[in-house]
Amino acid sequence: MVLEDFIDIRLGDPISAMHLGAFGLALGTFIGRLTYYDLATRIEKVIYEHSLEAVRGLYLGPHGTLYVAVGDRHGVVVSDVGLASPELHIVNYERQHSITDCPYQQTLMWKEVVCIVPVDMSDYADFVQVEKELYTMNLGSLGMITTPGVRFNAYSVMYDFDGYRLLWLENSSADTKTLKVTSVTPLKETAILQISFRRRITSAKLFHSEVLYVRDFRYIFLAEIENGTAREELGVAEANILAFDAFQTRQPTGSFVGEVKVVPVMEEVQESTCRLGSATLVVVTIDTNAQIHLWNSRQCELLFDLTRLPDLRKPLKASDLFSLGYPYLLQVHAHRIAVTTDIGVFLLHSERLHRFTDT
Repeated sequence: MVLEDFIDIRLGDPISAMHLGAFGLALGTFIGRLTYYDLATRIEKVIYEHSLEAVRGLYLGPHGTLYVAVGDRHGVVVSDVGLASPELHIVNYERQHSITDCPYQQTLMWKEVVCIVPVDMSDYADFVQVEKELYTMNLGSLGMITTPGVRFNAYSVMYDFDGYRLLWLENSSADTKTLKVTSVTPLKETAILQISFRRRITSAKLFHSEVLYVRDFRYIFLAEIENGTAREELGVAEANILAFDAFQTRQPTGSFVGEVKVVPVMEEVQESTCRLGSATLVVVTIDTNAQIHLWNSRQCELLFDLTRLPDLRKPLKASDLFSLGYPYLLQVHAHRIAVTTDIGVFLLHSERLHRFTDT
């Protein structure tokens, strides 16, 4: 267990988007600051200082290209991000940007595909709910889809996007909440499971046939999309989980058999029949005790305690790292883990992850 580096952030401008790749780490902030950290040289450079809106998505693609989602306003493509002065291309969305609607747009990103989700403004008493368009654009190919006739009720929570499907939570009634998957094209909605209104799904991730979610900050579940009642509890954390990442322990065996999905915004969409379970899924979490745990086969293993890293110059407390209430992020790539805190980003190296990755 090694602390590779610590990347400082500006006070009051937390990280809003992060992507850890094979060669670098891209970071975006709420004031729209964009930086790139080179893993080989261990040098961080500022690509630009601010944007009109927060950075909502990042993807380090092949050939050193960085794709950026700036709020619901536009995208940015950074060519050869590792160069001293990389070239920037602004990609304007083919949709009208409205100051009135902007606070009610939720932006998600999967690889180079951006999805802008309109949520109803029904917190205004005199506002009449109307159906709007779901907008999806590939920043690389410039392929675009507008899906009309969608309606996401006020206070809907968007968790994940996989290029053609959204994972989200709807306040169904005064007593229940419903976890759903909605495909972009064709527009299709699938209800996975319902929970009591007093319960909370605090984070969730979408896989091909399953959904991984954390209930009430501590309970980790895996549920099938087509049969949400078939759930598997993967574990219960001792402290509240702030963020997680998850991946399969082996490559899928076989290709998807069944209805063909036409996804113009994506190229070479890969499907899989490999079903996930406690033995084939690795979950990495960060909690309010500043501890990073690995979950597999219903077993929990402590990887790091950020307050006890031997490389630290001075001792830290968990309250030093997670007391400001920011939306925290954690990502895993091969043997590396990047996690955001109140004071900066910890870049960590764990040889134990080699047991589960092929890289």
